[in-house]
Amino acid sequence: MSGPVLSADSHTLEPGDLWQTRMSATFRDRAPRIIHEANGQPGDFIVCEPLRPFPVGSLGLAGVDPKDAAGFIRRGYAACRPGGWDPVERIKDMDLDGVDGEVLYPGLGMYLYAIPDHALQQDAFRAYNDWAAEYASYNPDRLFGIAAVSLADVDQAVREMTRARDLGMKGVLIWANPPAGRRYDHEMYEPFWAEAERLEMPVSMHILTGSTGTGLGPNIIVDYLNLPREISTSILEMIVSGVLERHPRLTLISAENDIGWLAHYLMRLDHAYDRWSMRYPAMKMPAVEYWRRQVFSTFQDDVPGIRTRDLIGGDTLMWASDYPHGDATWPYSRQALEKNFAGVPDDERDKITGGTMARVYKLKVGAGAR
Repeated sequence: MSGPVLSADSHTLEPGDLWQTRMSATFRDRAPRIIHEANGQPGDFIVCEPLRPFPVGSLGLAGVDPKDAAGFIRRGYAACRPGGWDPVERIKDMDLDGVDGEVLYPGLGMYLYAIPDHALQQDAFRAYNDWAAEYASYNPDRLFGIAAVSLADVDQAVREMTRARDLGMKGVLIWANPPAGRRYDHEMYEPFWAEAERLEMPVSMHILTGSTGTGLGPNIIVDYLNLPREISTSILEMIVSGVLERHPRLTLISAENDIGWLAHYLMRLDHAYDRWSMRYPAMKMPAVEYWRRQVFSTFQDDVPGIRTRDLIGGDTLMWASDYPHGDATWPYSRQALEKNFAGVPDDERDKITGGTMARVYKLKVGAGAR
């Protein structure tokens, strides 16, 4: 590889006192907090009623053998790599992994997208964004923050997106799965799409950030396999309702949602458009063309996706390490890249492993880790 290696989807692992120390006094008594046992299980858990406690250690499993995960999670923060909350240590882990730059999504903050009290959610996201901007400012040439935004109040969301941009954040994260009756084809969101387009702030939808929860339940294998549906449905509703027609410079990111399914999905979408496009006058060109023009997708380890990149649109794909999560390629990202890109021409590989991300987020980056 001749260009920098950039992760388009990595995460923080926020310190346990973030929300109790940074949220407004109005919400301090209900702020997300850490407890050290839940339902008889030891470990560190983030709690924000009425949501169920969520284990902190489950977001720090990078490099951990799955058979050791249960014991790791019981140790909580003590087991996790401090790079999640300490940018000095993070840069060391990036150097170890051969990664030059990372887009940073929330870690524990993903859990907060299901908070039903929207005023509480908005203030929790404001507190996160303040902390995340400070974290990324340690090395702004290598750390690129994504702001958490609540779309429960669209005017407030526009203000927070603008504030986040002024803090140096590179994009915003919204619900992967919006509430029923307030899907993203609703006209209420038009001011947000318009301002995101004007500010050139990419809008991300990341798995596990639905308005009603992570999408994972007791039948975890079945639920895990179904996760791509949430984001693909949200984006497709925007396409067929004309959102991307009205906002041709709006950039959407399908984050940590893999890419191997996309070749068949886009083929099927093309077939559906041929049969029923006359029912959707808001689209002025085939639905697939909007997807390939404005939707970018991240993946960690997805050989089927790379092998079908010509059917998907290779210019829309962005590699990611997912540090410090359990699906992460850390600390073996270079080996994962060799496996995924075997036989791929260097120019295509360089785009997917860094060039496209730099273009989408308008970054000036170098090969700082090598």
